[in-house]
Amino acid sequence: MAETPAGERICVAAHPRARRQIVEWRSRAALLAFLLAAGLSLRAGTPLAVACARALVAGVVTYLAVWAAAVQIWRALIVAEIRRAASESAQPPREADVVTR
Repeated sequence: MAETPAGERICVAAHPRARRQIVEWRSRAALLAFLLAAGLSLRAGTPLAVACARALVAGVVTYLAVWAAAVQIWRALIVAEIRRAASESAQPPREADVVTR
């Protein structure tokens, strides 16, 4: 999280565009991974139960990986937005404004 010059905390979950896009990215990627793993497994001739298990694991792993990547991307974007807003207001950003955890 970072703080604005007014002392407000900024986090990825509170950012309106970030939250919506992270949900979209991770759900679409997980669905695509699930369908791709199921299709490839069934095409290779694996039993239906095994294909479903593989697809489920692929979907869950992709969901978590895309979520982590999307959060990191949005952290960088939020920091850039803070810096841009600070430069537009002719005030240099403080170090606390751009530190994320």
